[in-house]
Amino acid sequence: MSRLIAEERGVTLVELMVVIVLSGIVMGATLTTFTQFERTTGVNQRQNDAQEQVRIGLAGVARELRNLASPTDQLPEAVVHAGDQDLVFQSVSSSATRRVRYCLNPSQGRIWRQVQYEPFSDPSSSCPDSAWGSERTSVQNVSNGGRPVFTYSATELESITEITTSLWVDVN
Repeated sequence: MSRLIAEERGVTLVELMVVIVLSGIVMGATLTTFTQFERTTGVNQRQNDAQEQVRIGLAGVARELRNLASPTDQLPEAVVHAGDQDLVFQSVSSSATRRVRYCLNPSQGRIWRQVQYEPFSDPSSSCPDSAWGSERTSVQNVSNGGRPVFTYSATELESITEITTSLWVDVN
């Protein structure tokens, strides 16, 4: 046992350098994997947040469409305007009948919600339309391009019984 203590053998410089290089490679691979994991997690989180925001925004559209005002002799269409990226319909609130507009502003990538009370005016092609007064963003990061946001079960306003929405969202 005393012979082992008295020996002065150790590791050579070459052996030490090999260990340092191998440790560096293992550490670099570990950190690269961790960095990639963090990046992927961030992208997934942004996508999940965007999907949740779209769900909430479209739930509002569905809720207001369920409150669709019945047609009257003065206003025979409950759906006033049915465009690919613009929808205007009458909805009943607790106090009055109102018009609700959902429109896509492609340059901003936003679906806007606007509300108008009587006297009603027709919406302009601009989205949002400042003549409507009330406006708020319903959905952000929309990148539909030329694809329609709204599709309808019929071409005549009086015959529409189903409205489908299709949103493409780009969180980047």
